[in-house]
Amino acid sequence: MKLNFYYSPLCPDCPPAMEALQVQNISYEGFNITEDLGALKSFLALRDTKESFSPIKENGKIGIPCFVLKDSILFSLEEVLQMMEDE
Repeated sequence: MKLNFYYSPLCPDCPPAMEALQVQNISYEGFNITEDLGALKSFLALRDTKESFSPIKENGKIGIPCFVLKDSILFSLEEVLQMMEDE
């Protein structure tokens, strides 16, 4: 199961999420939206088209860390672990 992880090292929640993925030995493809314009465009396309981002945008948040697993958009490592466990 492929996990994509959109993050920024400038976000206080992203480095701990990345560390937790490593501790849990979960492989992922990381996309740094701060340093990679292509990653930013990809993230913004998700953010602008997926309904799951609506509450986040309403609260003035960016939406990272953001995990994409299968067709699901997840915002916490707990959700990722639960979905992987259910597989």
